[in-house]
Amino acid sequence: MRPASDLLAAVIPARETWRRPERTCEDCGGTGWLYDTANGVLTGRCQCSQRPLEDRQKAAGIPVLERRARFDTVRPEVRELAGRLQRYLDATNARRGPGQSLLFSGPVGTGKTWLAACAANWALIRGWSVVWRKATQWLADLRASYDADSRTHELDVNRPLRRAKLVILNDLGAEKISPWVATQVEDLLDDRISAELPTIVTTNLSHEEIREAYGDRTASRLGPRFYRHVEFTGADIRGSR
Repeated sequence: MRPASDLLAAVIPARETWRRPERTCEDCGGTGWLYDTANGVLTGRCQCSQRPLEDRQKAAGIPVLERRARFDTVRPEVRELAGRLQRYLDATNARRGPGQSLLFSGPVGTGKTWLAACAANWALIRGWSVVWRKATQWLADLRASYDADSRTHELDVNRPLRRAKLVILNDLGAEKISPWVATQVEDLLDDRISAELPTIVTTNLSHEEIREAYGDRTASRLGPRFYRHVEFTGADIRGSR
């Protein structure tokens, strides 16, 4: 997929804000599927998957602003780029295999989150199980699960991200990076790759900066063997309206 151009400004709203995800379904964790943990198999669709789209967007954790992102509403000058991503998702829907995930990288405000949201909403409309997490909040939830008085286990935090057909991990690199953080990111990427499930990762970091921050192992997992790299360029357009 070719690098995104300044034309992405035509489809990005004035601000890309994140809000804490709504409470997810207690039965399926927001994945839309029921899972037999004892036998390690899916047992069927969860009742929540039949809910209206807005409810499913809330369960997936998609921020309010990004819930209106759609491929079919982009302006003519950016339809080619959006169309490439949509065709890519169509192909992913038809098959599984290495190389099906995407890494969106580039400066702040160049449209990475908005295009990822187009993909997330497209997938939800077609019945996919989708989970959207901002990296900082996912890691904060993991840390909180370790508290002695926490009623949430680490597995409860990670289970939706390991099961969903599509995961959007937004703004990787915005968190304070430590060896523990690098391990969590590496483990999640490994689980998604092993299950051959598509993931879209957005980041302001270049691939070399990812290597410096997270290490060779994580950089390798986000490399061309498993991820297509889409580089976004241009000025920050979030405050231009």
